[in-house]
Amino acid sequence: MSFAVGSLVRARGREWVVLPESEADLLVLRPLGGTDDEGAGIYTSVEPVEPVHGEDRTKRVIFEIYDDMQRASTTGEPYRTRLDPPPADPRVAHAAGQPRKGRPKAHDAH
Repeated sequence: MSFAVGSLVRARGREWVVLPESEADLLVLRPLGGTDDEGAGIYTSVEPVEPVHGEDRTKRVIFEIYDDMQRASTTGEPYRTRLDPPPADPRVAHAAGQPRKGRPKAHDAH
């Protein structure tokens, strides 16, 4: 099993974050909530490593949307967003000239 950079795994009785220096058979890890000095390398063929959570759906969807946008750019076809409502949809826009509730205007911030 391979693990994506940034994914959470369980090994040696604790949870770890997979670092970019990892390779196919060697995971370079930092303990969750730990420092870089506490990092470790684990050979997956020697020690068991399990995913902490299932699929990272948000990450997958973001990459799928990026791929869709790239494909539209490459082929010249229009990109159709998956977002509902879509960005800049007038149904969710603030009225012109109306400040957002709960946020100060720039000149009121000081």
